[in-house]
Amino acid sequence: MPFKIKEVMCYFLLLPVAISSTKTECSAVDRRNLVCSFPFNVNSTQRDYGVYFYPDDGGEEPLLDCAWIHSQLHCIKQKDIEYKHPVSTLAEITIPRSFADRNGSYRCVPEGHRHHSIKSCRLPEEKDKDISTSCDAMVALDKRQVIINCNFSVTVHSFIVKTNTTVVGSFTTSVCQNSTVCSKSPSDKAFTLTLDLTGDPNDEYFCHADQLLQQVVVKGCTPPSYALYKSSSAPALAAVLSSVDFVIVFAVTAGVV
Repeated sequence: MPFKIKEVMCYFLLLPVAISSTKTECSAVDRRNLVCSFPFNVNSTQRDYGVYFYPDDGGEEPLLDCAWIHSQLHCIKQKDIEYKHPVSTLAEITIPRSFADRNGSYRCVPEGHRHHSIKSCRLPEEKDKDISTSCDAMVALDKRQVIINCNFSVTVHSFIVKTNTTVVGSFTTSVCQNSTVCSKSPSDKAFTLTLDLTGDPNDEYFCHADQLLQQVVVKGCTPPSYALYKSSSAPALAAVLSSVDFVIVFAVTAGVV
C-alpha cells in the first residue's frame, strides 16, 4: 500500500508542471497594438487573464486585468487602454502612447500561470512603425469567381476584404489553415482567396487587417478585363491585362501559339 500511495502523490505533483507549460504568447502588430494568443478559448472556458508592462529599468505595471464574475467578463484597465470583446483564443489590446513611448516588454498572463513563465514581446522600433497592405486580383475564366492575393507588411490574425464600403469576405488565420476559399503563407502575412463574384468584375478590392487600427498605406487592386472575340475565319480568345504601367494582349487563334 505505501508504494501505491507514493504513485498517487507523484501524479498530483506533476500536474501543475503540465499546466505551467501551456503556451501563451503575445505579439506586437505595430507601435500601438498587441495581440494575446491563448491555447484555450477565454470566452468558453471563462478564464481570467491580465496584460502587464515591464519597463527596461525594472518593475511591473498592470495594463489590463479581466475576471469572470457571474459569467460576465469584467476588466479593470489603465487610462486610455482599449480592448476588444468578446475574447476567444485572441485578445486584442491598443496601447496608449504614454506606454508605447517607453522602453519595455509586455506579457499576456492567464490565471494560474507565473508571469516569468510567459514569453514576452516588445513593440517595434519607431522607424519600423509604417504598415502597409496591398493586393492583386483576377477574375476566373468562367467569370463566376475572383481570386485575390492579400499581402500585409506584418503578421495578422484576422482581416476583411472590401469593395468600396461593402465587406465581401471576413477571414482568420485559423480558418485559412483548412479552407477551400482561403489559404495562407507560414508567416501569416500573405493570403490567397477565391470569392464568388457578386458585383462588377471591375470593382476595386481592399484588404484590411482587423487589428491594424492605423494603417499607413492601403493599396487596392482591380482585376484585369477579360473579353471574348469572334471572327469569321477562326475563334480567338483575348485576355487584356492592363495597369498603370503596361498593357499586354494575349491572343490565341487556330494554328497560332
